[in-house]
Amino acid sequence: MQDNNWNFNIDLTGISAAGGPRPPVVEGYYNAKVTESYIDPSRNPNRVVFRVTFTDPGFEGVVRTGGLMKPGTTKKDNRGYWRSLLESCGYTAAQLETNLGLHVTHIVGRDCTVYFKPKDEHALDEQSKYDRLDFLNPADWTKRK
Repeated sequence: MQDNNWNFNIDLTGISAAGGPRPPVVEGYYNAKVTESYIDPSRNPNRVVFRVTFTDPGFEGVVRTGGLMKPGTTKKDNRGYWRSLLESCGYTAAQLETNLGLHVTHIVGRDCTVYFKPKDEHALDEQSKYDRLDFLNPADWTKRK
């Protein structure tokens, strides 16, 4: 039976209108904005996921996801990656030289600079089978680009 009187709620905050296919994102250095960050405790309660939206011409609106383990939850000291993320988002050395109480609001909504390498499903090494998204501080990003 048809429902000719349907209704529902929808939140379109941050959603881009559907359009034609976008060009594939190739390996390279991109400007982006962190549009979402979360922890999914059902998958890994120690991994913070970051969703970024590219802002460069030709790639506007393309979304890619990366993540970082919380400091102290890995065998390797990963605080350098967190510093890269924060510097990528525009924080200065002076702001970061202290014991920080990080919150999602310190990162979401901020412009950032990233290196992206698409996955290679036929790769022999396990790491290349997944997209790679690295946050780079602006000076390092410019030098590498």
